[in-house]
Amino acid sequence: TPAPGRAGTASPPFAVEAAYDSLIHQNTNGSYAPDLAISWSFVDRRHEVFQFKLRSGVKFSDGTPMTAATVVRSLERVVHTPGPSGSAGPITSIKALNSRTVQLTYGTPEPLSFVLFSFSQTPNFGLIVGPQGTANPKLLDTESDGVGPYKLDAAASSSTTVTYVPNSQYFNQAAIKWSKVVITVMQDPTAELNALKTGQIDYAFNMAASTVSAAKAAGLQVSLHGATDE
Repeated sequence: TPAPGRAGTASPPFAVEAAYDSLIHQNTNGSYAPDLAISWSFVDRRHEVFQFKLRSGVKFSDGTPMTAATVVRSLERVVHTPGPSGSAGPITSIKALNSRTVQLTYGTPEPLSFVLFSFSQTPNFGLIVGPQGTANPKLLDTESDGVGPYKLDAAASSSTTVTYVPNSQYFNQAAIKWSKVVITVMQDPTAELNALKTGQIDYAFNMAASTVSAAKAAGLQVSLHGATDE
């Protein structure tokens, strides 16, 4: 069962992205676009010192303003947590240069492609957690604390479902398309396929390879990412 508040350390990205924007957004064609960060670059020739500038006027779902200092704490939380920090690279320091500029120093020269990907929505490292969540990680077992179009509705969630509702603090209200988003955890591949066929769910992620042919035969749209039709 995903812990929907634990962006950056314990949850698969799909379970938390509704409540957590990333610093940089990776488009479907692989290119990168601004999100919480609006500009970025290496500031040295060796590609070891990287800076990005944050979007202004952004607030976490509880109304707390997002600043460079809060972003630094979120990034440090992942770097200092055993396990997921591999997606961050060999970072030796993270600091706020001013209220909107963050600087990271790497222990070795890094390709720009790796750094941009590390701050995108796919690795949890780029999903920014607010100051309440970084100060009290246990809070994130039952609450979300992010900048995203939705926020966790703990009362409507359970051990098998995660429910999100619109975040009134989100800086891009036009991006909010639904009044509610429900993620259901399904362990049985056949039950998952049947739920798709009958319209109980609208989308399934990481379906078992054994169900791909049956899904296609049922007229469902299937997107393969490294899987085979076996």
